[in-house]
Amino acid sequence: MRNSILKKYKSVFIFVTVLFIFLTVSGGFAVSGAQARLVDNAGLLTDAQSSSILSNLNSLSNQYNCDVVIVTENGYEPNIQDRADLLLESYSSNGILLYINMYDRDWAVSTYGSCIDIFSDRRLNTLCDNFLNRLSANDYNGAFNSFISDSGYYLSLGPDVGDKMSMPAKIGLSLGIGLVIALIVTMSWRAKLLPVKLAYNANNYAHDMNITTGNERFIRSAVTKMLIQSSNNSRGGGGSSTHISSSGGMHGGRSGKF
Repeated sequence: MRNSILKKYKSVFIFVTVLFIFLTVSGGFAVSGAQARLVDNAGLLTDAQSSSILSNLNSLSNQYNCDVVIVTENGYEPNIQDRADLLLESYSSNGILLYINMYDRDWAVSTYGSCIDIFSDRRLNTLCDNFLNRLSANDYNGAFNSFISDSGYYLSLGPDVGDKMSMPAKIGLSLGIGLVIALIVTMSWRAKLLPVKLAYNANNYAHDMNITTGNERFIRSAVTKMLIQSSNNSRGGGGSSTHISSSGGMHGGRSGKF
């Protein structure tokens, strides 16, 4: 009887041990197979800084169901913006990525999916200005934390609805306002006019009339031309300029040097 009980417990122990090992190994594959949202190939951060920034990137990404990513490299890259776009596409179809290349001190931000509308042009201007101030001073840890902080703030706000009125609607509204103003002015003038009666001849108006002849000569003319520029590749809402990556994906973003 005792041997039977020992065998039973031994079987349970073996089963639990095997299950634990399986879960540990499979969990290890899951972590190693997932792409890290911080890739510091240029070595700009200390280990402690990298650990903190990666934790913040993962927390923010999980909270808003997107990928907030930072990648640094140090090598010649002919097209910084396209490199950032392709890197972001390798993560998911929804996110924002900051790319730094120390070879020529280039930077780029790429947005993808729903993040294109969240990070509109005006929001990207603010976000980029904030981290570039630190990036130019070689404060890479501060620049990356600024990027994460501003990304979280705009993600919490959602899409930048901005001015959703289309151009035809704006034109129609402007014409409507102009017509109302013209009507008000016309009614005001009309109220000041004296009443008149129908006259059957011009006898009352012929006194002291002096008619002279004259002529005018046309000597020259002038034509003024004005260039009206239109904005292309801009989405609705607050306004997000877009472009197409070399793989065919639509992205928002911008790039430059620091």
